[in-house]
Amino acid sequence: MKKVKLICMSAVMALMLSSTTFVQAAGNTLDIDNAINKAIENSYQIKNIDISIEKAKNDYKEATRGSSGGNADIEAKYSIYQYTNLKEAAKNSVKFNLYNQYAAFINAKEALDLETQKFQNAEAKYKRAQLQLSLGLIGKPDLKGIEQSYYNEKSQLDKAKRAFDSVTKNINQLSGSNIGDTYNSFAKDIVEEKPIIKNYDEYVNDALKYRAEILNDNENIKVKKLEFDSVRSSGNPYVTSPEYVVGKFAVTSAENQLETDKIDISIEINGLYNDLQSKVQKLQSLTTNYNAEKKKYNEALQRYNLGMISKIDFEDSLSSFKGAEDSLKSAQRDVYLSKLKLEYASGIGTGAQSSN
Repeated sequence: MKKVKLICMSAVMALMLSSTTFVQAAGNTLDIDNAINKAIENSYQIKNIDISIEKAKNDYKEATRGSSGGNADIEAKYSIYQYTNLKEAAKNSVKFNLYNQYAAFINAKEALDLETQKFQNAEAKYKRAQLQLSLGLIGKPDLKGIEQSYYNEKSQLDKAKRAFDSVTKNINQLSGSNIGDTYNSFAKDIVEEKPIIKNYDEYVNDALKYRAEILNDNENIKVKKLEFDSVRSSGNPYVTSPEYVVGKFAVTSAENQLETDKIDISIEINGLYNDLQSKVQKLQSLTTNYNAEKKKYNEALQRYNLGMISKIDFEDSLSSFKGAEDSLKSAQRDVYLSKLKLEYASGIGTGAQSSN
């Protein structure tokens, strides 16, 4: 009789497991490049900078039209240069924010897929236990523990769904897309498996050469010196002339601002470089864990193919391996973002503000 019960249970479980298939809801593919282009197009910050550039261009035209006195043309030309650099930095800021949210989207998507898989396995175990109880193969206390695991996994799945929905809304909001748009896949991943990292001094030197703050500071010094030269050549007595004192102070202030920005940028690069190194080290430890889980998974797969373990037991090994793989990929995305932020910071920047 017991043998008949086992045969019946096996047949029913095979039917249950074969019908447990996750069907993804209809949705779109999230394309990071399209999202970035849309975000730049809709950015209020960039639109405001464009307005400032157009105003500076108009001011320059007015200053160079006819015989306009003073240094209005020099100031207007500098403003065009200044805001053009700030616009490029603002674009990088928009790009990085989108990449950061895109990585969060992929992480949430993979977490949802994993929790779906784990829930399905918990559901299969729960159904198997219910069948075993009806056949008298286990007692109610055994079923109670399995039932609790089932509801725990259901709770985790609901939590993963809420997190994925939240991240999806965030990326829609950042890109200026319809807040209700949904996605069931992404166009490409952003992982850095074996990052090529320049030495620290190269990043610092590049930043002190290409950052918007540095470019604008150097140009501002030139402008203030030109204005000061016009005061000195006007015949006003040195030192006693208010124009001379103001002009000299303006040059000194511009030079001091450059030195201050150099210090601030060097400190920023140091922090970003250390952050990247830390994330690379974490990546190495997770790679070791991934390799160990992959070995266990391959062994479980071999045993499953030989009929030594059930599909449910194999799914447990698959979930563990998938979890290790997701953690590794998440760390690779962290490295990608950290390196990208460092590269932006050693270029034109991501959020330069005018200090003049």
